[in-house]
Amino acid sequence: MITPDYSIISPDMDALAASQCRLLIKVNGQFLHYIIIYNNNTVAALKYYQFAPVGEKAITEWLEELIASDDLLKREWAAVDIIYAVPENQLIPAALFDDNYARELSNITNGDLNKDVLLTGKPNGATVYSIFQVPTEMHRFFLSHFPSASNVHYYDLWMQEDKQHGIQAVFYPNELLVKVTKEDKLQIIQNYTYQTPEDAAYYLLALYAQYDLSPEEVTLQISGMIVRDSAIYNELLKYFRNIETLVASASLILAAGFDDYPAHFFSPVLNLAVCAS
Repeated sequence: MITPDYSIISPDMDALAASQCRLLIKVNGQFLHYIIIYNNNTVAALKYYQFAPVGEKAITEWLEELIASDDLLKREWAAVDIIYAVPENQLIPAALFDDNYARELSNITNGDLNKDVLLTGKPNGATVYSIFQVPTEMHRFFLSHFPSASNVHYYDLWMQEDKQHGIQAVFYPNELLVKVTKEDKLQIIQNYTYQTPEDAAYYLLALYAQYDLSPEEVTLQISGMIVRDSAIYNELLKYFRNIETLVASASLILAAGFDDYPAHFFSPVLNLAVCAS
């Protein structure tokens, strides 16, 4: 039976009215991460599942097993948001976007052999569209279990967060998500896979160089599953003078169990709740 790597559940969870709760699921081929928000500002539950080792089972097998073992995912919530964190994503300026050519635009980057489901999105107030591919079997699974859910790419929500000058890096096991903002303008959002701490530092240094940012002056804001005194954190200290950790929005009320983890550990998914509300 699949079990969560991290699980935080409020002792009041069973007493909360499902009609006032929202379920946000962040998922890709490596993990499923979800939170339940009560009354738009109280985080009542969080779980993180790692599909490891990758390739041992088909993604639908992992998901079916997960749903079968997790009672919270079986409940009928007032709203459900499926947030895809798949890497096959492109950001297209609105002036250049034409839905009739979305597949062709995606094929330019990803090739035309992949016939996965193609979805598009445009964040409120944004001047860009996103085009992203989701594995067909994964998308069918969520349509079957959560037919009324909304579908959005992680980047669409991440773009709505504060545009602090510098680089934001979100760490997961062997995966790094990076957002570069310069002079209040989004430059790039990119997904990287890495094997060693040196790999992650290399990708970040390359982005600093590409956008003419100084590692000694421009802040590197980190969040996700990275801890101080770890090999990867110590590697970052070799190159970046100003490292800050990104914590969850002050507008959120967190269950007591969150105090057992670093404040930045789950901030990437927690802050999605603010953007998606």
